[in-house]
Amino acid sequence: MMNDLQPTEFDFILEYLREKRELDFLGNRSSMLERRIGRRLIITGFNTYRDYFEYLQKNDGELTTLIDVLTINVSRFFRDTLVFDTFDKIIIPELIREKMKQTDPTIRI
Repeated sequence: MMNDLQPTEFDFILEYLREKRELDFLGNRSSMLERRIGRRLIITGFNTYRDYFEYLQKNDGELTTLIDVLTINVSRFFRDTLVFDTFDKIIIPELIREKMKQTDPTIRI
C-alpha cells in the first residue's frame, strides 16, 4: 500500500491537517509521517491514500486520531525546572504551613 502513495495524495493529507487544525508537519521526517499515516490507512481498512483522505474529510473522529498518531503529546510542565523550583521553594512550603495549622496535616497529591 505504501507503494501507491503519490506525493500529491500525501501532500493533500498534510495540507488538510494544516487547514483544519493549523498543524504544519513540513518539518517532520516524511518517512515517519508516511509510516504513521500508512498504519491509519491499514487500520481503517482503506486500500489507497486517496480513499483514506476522502474518509478523513468526512470523519472528525479519524482526524483527531490521526493527529494523535502524528504528534508527540509532551507536557513542557514536566521539563521546566522553574516549575519545580517554584514548587520546592514556594508552593510546597506554603502548603505544609497551611496544613500544619489544621487538625489533619495530611497532604494528598
